[in-house]
Amino acid sequence: MSMPARPAAPIQTLSSPVQQAVYTHFASRPGIEELIRTTLLTALTERYPTLAVDLASTRLATPHESGVWGLPLLIDQVMAYLVNGASLEISEIIPPLNYYFLSDHQGKRLKLADGHDVDMKVVEALIKELPWRLPIEFKSALTGYWNEPVEGDVNRWRWLSSVIKDTLTLKVMQSTALSDPELETVRQVLDYAQSEERISRYGDQATRVYYLQSTLTYPGRAESLVTPHVLLVRYPQGLAMRPLVMLCLPDGSIETFSSVESATQSRARVAEAFYAVDSITTKRYEIDGDAFDTQAGFILGKQLSNLSQLKLPTTVGLEALKATCLQITDASRFFLNASAPPPDALSRVQSKLAQWLTKASSADQARYRSWSMALASAKKSAQGLSYLSGIPDIHSFVVNSIKQQLLLDQQRFEQPVQYAQALAGCEPDDIELTFLLVTGAFAPGSTNVSGVTERVKMTLTELALNNLSGKPQGELIKVEHRQGLALPAWFTADYITQGNGLIEAVDIGKNYPEKLKAYLLDDPSLSADREKRFSAQLKWQLPLQALELSLKGEAGMTPLGARYVAAIMQTEAYNRSVDGQTIVIRALALLSSAEAKPDVVSNMFIIEPLNLEAGPHVLFRPLYEQSLVEFTSRTALMEAIATPSELQTSVLTWLTDSARTVYDNGGFKEPHFVRFNLEDDFAVTTFEKPEPATLAVNGDGSDLAQHLGNGQLLPYLYQINALALVHQADRDTVSNRESRWRLFLEGANLFFNIFMLPYLRGPVMLTAWFLLLVQALARDVPALSSDDAVTRELAVVDLLQNLAMVLLQMRAIAPPLASPQARSTPLLRKAPVPRRISKEWPARPPATVKDGVVFMPGEWQKKAIEDLDFSFASANNRLTPDLRKKLEALAVPKPQALPLPERSDALAGLYLTDGGGYAFIEGAYYPVQIDAGEVSIVGGPALQSDAQGRWTVDLKMRLRGGAPGKQVKAVRERKAQRATELGDELTALRDKFDSVKTKINVYENLMKLFESA
Repeated sequence: MSMPARPAAPIQTLSSPVQQAVYTHFASRPGIEELIRTTLLTALTERYPTLAVDLASTRLATPHESGVWGLPLLIDQVMAYLVNGASLEISEIIPPLNYYFLSDHQGKRLKLADGHDVDMKVVEALIKELPWRLPIEFKSALTGYWNEPVEGDVNRWRWLSSVIKDTLTLKVMQSTALSDPELETVRQVLDYAQSEERISRYGDQATRVYYLQSTLTYPGRAESLVTPHVLLVRYPQGLAMRPLVMLCLPDGSIETFSSVESATQSRARVAEAFYAVDSITTKRYEIDGDAFDTQAGFILGKQLSNLSQLKLPTTVGLEALKATCLQITDASRFFLNASAPPPDALSRVQSKLAQWLTKASSADQARYRSWSMALASAKKSAQGLSYLSGIPDIHSFVVNSIKQQLLLDQQRFEQPVQYAQALAGCEPDDIELTFLLVTGAFAPGSTNVSGVTERVKMTLTELALNNLSGKPQGELIKVEHRQGLALPAWFTADYITQGNGLIEAVDIGKNYPEKLKAYLLDDPSLSADREKRFSAQLKWQLPLQALELSLKGEAGMTPLGARYVAAIMQTEAYNRSVDGQTIVIRALALLSSAEAKPDVVSNMFIIEPLNLEAGPHVLFRPLYEQSLVEFTSRTALMEAIATPSELQTSVLTWLTDSARTVYDNGGFKEPHFVRFNLEDDFAVTTFEKPEPATLAVNGDGSDLAQHLGNGQLLPYLYQINALALVHQADRDTVSNRESRWRLFLEGANLFFNIFMLPYLRGPVMLTAWFLLLVQALARDVPALSSDDAVTRELAVVDLLQNLAMVLLQMRAIAPPLASPQARSTPLLRKAPVPRRISKEWPARPPATVKDGVVFMPGEWQKKAIEDLDFSFASANNRLTPDLRKKLEALAVPKPQALPLPERSDALAGLYLTDGGGYAFIEGAYYPVQIDAGEVSIVGGPALQSDAQGRWTVDLKMRLRGGAPGKQVKAVRERKAQRATELGDELTALRDKFDSVKTKINVYENLMKLFESA
């Protein structure tokens, strides 16, 4: 049962891109008219496999009293029976001895292959089964439709789940009414939709998600309401304190309540406003698994509940029946109040979309949309702050450091201070230095130099920065102020460049990394906040970057490689699997020989399958502009490193000094080290040509693997990248620090744009194309180029969510279902709950509202939705840890006498026995049963197999009671059993009646005798 619903809305009334997209994605859903045809044909074919029936031409030869037959279409007569109240008695004989039969369009009688006639009593019985069989077939067809892939390997169930999540994300980002604790309550579910992950991370302060089921009771009946709403409950200050309670609807609407009781009573009062009932009891089911998958499943559950109540046959006509079925299976009506950004904002973004994105598959567009929305949510949650917020850029740090040092030196050189005012207003950016560079050579036989001189100018600030990546060449010959202001006499070239001079005194190479260490690592509470922002944004930015590269065909990135990158960002291990391969991240490390210790390349990684023989392999260099590069194999990656290139230079840059000497100058192909021939009698060093270097497997030991296993990869990356900067202060351990400084000062890396000039610094954690989009829209949206970093970040949030909406509606342009010619009607509902009558007199007493049982996790799959079996259902077709535990509990030891597996037909791969059989799934044996062609584990889920006979768990949503054939068989058996019972009761009543009648006759005779006496 469900709450009263609005009639189906024509396409032009759809309120938002979200509703438009949902309407379009479900526009091809099964319709009742076609379902009547297919169900009738299935029923006839099952009973008469050899009967050649074509509903487009098969006629029901109908006898008339005149002795002739009419030839109406069989399907028309069936439709008239189902929707117009027409009689259907096609097994009777019409005088004089005329009868019904099936024929072709010319009236030729249809016969079975063996020449026998079709029994019209059977045909009539099959047609009269349609009123109860159609809802079964409709529910099965609709469930199958939801299980179908709609975007790549994403089925409609999962697609709608992601839309619900994105819609709630958008609503939360736009909300101004929710408090910070309330926002945190919702964001926990957005960030960790899986209950296991959420509870593992937050413990007692985790948001719990519940489904509310209200049972309405009235004289003689009780019915349960099915609503796709979820209740969020969180105790931020402990279980003894008042909880935060929020009700979330599919369209993103959020209602807050003071307590769980007030929420359940509110829902009950809403139901009471519609229905005339005596009591309303609300039970709570705690949802385990993915909250949004469950909420999407409840929408289907509501539709199936309505279909179960379909009343057939009826007299309302075909159009009213079609309209009603369209309305009750319309998922878009749950998104009437979904947020809709301003149309002009969407059109601006759409006009700037890159061609590679507009031509991407719907599955890739869906991923880009969902990850963009998640990144926007992470940025919004940080309130416009990034993990770099508050850290001075290196240019500002240099300016301030120089000014402070100048004031100190002034106190030292001037007694009394003569240029205090002039020096106080002196900006390092205004002090211009001129260097004389001489390029040339000694003339033969002479000490004179011949060549070309060049004057190079730079500011004092630029000198300090350039000094980080190598001292400037040439002699400083002039120091002056750009505006002609006088400088102190001691402000000379020697003062600036000599040992212990100004540049060495400010020591940017040492002091700036130490400053960064204070900001990024030293303060535990502040560094935790920065790490949280870093992790929340990188989790979505890196998959976006990989997807973008694959769509552009750059950096060798393939769709599979992009999926690897997305998988490695997942917290839970079961989500880090792609096409059966477990994805891991390893440190990039080299082996100069088989017996050597691995040489780890600092801050470089390989994202790849656990099985090294599988591929591809994605090189991850966080500090480089091209941070992701894919290779088909480890061998291909090593060959690329061994070839002189930017990649090779980057690897050499981040090796230790000792390792660099081994691999530099061709050392990748021929490592530079001396080998000793110990078998020689003389201790003489011999040189043997070494084998080329190879890639190590576990270069960093178990540290990285432990962080990955504990779901702490992102915090690990934060620490490792921060340390890469901090170590720049240590001159003794990094001899090539100048090369690394050059990399940092380019400012194009993924992690740190704090080295860029303030006016060049933009939003952080964005893909290359999105940065171009920001630049393209900066004129139309001034906030994108604001001087205030928070304003820029929040403008990016708006842009990301607008991009997500544009991508959502791009596929929402398919022709909609034809608008029904009639409105839906409640007359098609079996015994509907009595509706409340407005202004009823005397007023009906209020219903009794009660709180029912609270069910533990796992119970909702069994009891919450009557028509759907969620016990082994997964929208993303992946076993969660809980599902895996449930599955493993059904395994049995390997049977002693195991037959050979079947080699052909639909049962290939099964070990069949007289009592059933066994399936081998992921290394374990499971007892199976076969019923009506369906294979399932005894006491467990259904199974499916591939072309090679490999069996796996079928994780699709399924109807309770099994497939339609199984349910139809069960209904027939129940009806037959009931018919037998009724027959027995009738016989007993007749016997009783005969006995009573005999007594009556005796008494009547006695009365007659008495009266005549």
